[in-house]
Amino acid sequence: MVTEANSSPVNCRIVIRRAQGEQSLTFYASCGLSHTYERQVCMIARTMPALDDRRWTEEVAAALSETLLRVEDLHIGYRQPRGWLSVLDEVSFYVFEGEFVCFVGPSGCGKTTLLRLVAGLEQPTSGRVYLDGEEVRNPRRDVGLVFQEPTLMAWRTVQQNVMLPLELNGCRRGEACYQAQALLDLVGLAGFEDAYPAQLSGGMAQRVALARALIHDPRLLLLDEPFGALDAMTRERMSQELLRIWGARRKTVLMVTHSVNEAVLLADRVLVLSQRPASIKAEIAIDLPRPRQLETMETPAFVALTHRVREVLSREGLV
Repeated sequence: MVTEANSSPVNCRIVIRRAQGEQSLTFYASCGLSHTYERQVCMIARTMPALDDRRWTEEVAAALSETLLRVEDLHIGYRQPRGWLSVLDEVSFYVFEGEFVCFVGPSGCGKTTLLRLVAGLEQPTSGRVYLDGEEVRNPRRDVGLVFQEPTLMAWRTVQQNVMLPLELNGCRRGEACYQAQALLDLVGLAGFEDAYPAQLSGGMAQRVALARALIHDPRLLLLDEPFGALDAMTRERMSQELLRIWGARRKTVLMVTHSVNEAVLLADRVLVLSQRPASIKAEIAIDLPRPRQLETMETPAFVALTHRVREVLSREGLV
């Protein structure tokens, strides 16, 4: 995996690849990380190497304490009539608390499957997913998921769709209405509380789905190409709305997209997946200042970053 040294906008630390050696072994022994994770994960430290063993170990351990999501050596495949279909192969990565990470890759490479594994909706053939240090084995209330389609209930109003998760958990109606209204205000749908899904545009329906995913105040928000079915102008507008909402709530986000421009505009880091069976081919830090606007896409820095992502895709034969 290609990893570039940079100053992260999220944790203000330097992300570096460390050579294996005494410091590395000291660190992994103290943090209890597996050697599988050691092969893939970046070392994180406040400074470049010139530290003694104890100081370096303390710095890296402090940085990893901010890691909300850790994925170790994920493999998954499915038995089919013609044999075994391998989908993911040795996928390992981490996501910090409050970070926005985007995956890009070719169609059918396993991006949606990866999100389902992180959400606990499927179990890997091998490997592990940890959320806040706890292994993910089943769906969790502190993980929100927005699918490619809004999946709204046609017979329920906008407000009722957003309230549904709270109703299923026995929340009192008054409290559920209050929380749903606050989220509808946040996503710009005040005044549409009593509308039905058939009366909404595609972008409005996805805002409802996003509000519903946020109703539990999840620590991790998974977005499975939520704007893929929208036209280009609406997609740009929704990207801007997502930036605004993320800025207001600062959720940790893991998003799948086919759009390089969208990934660079939204993310702190972009991870590039290979063809199936997918593995991570590159990690590119997006050091554009925040807050970002659509006008950011016209800057030389933005154009240079999109070129870097596309170079990886081209080099790997993914476009």
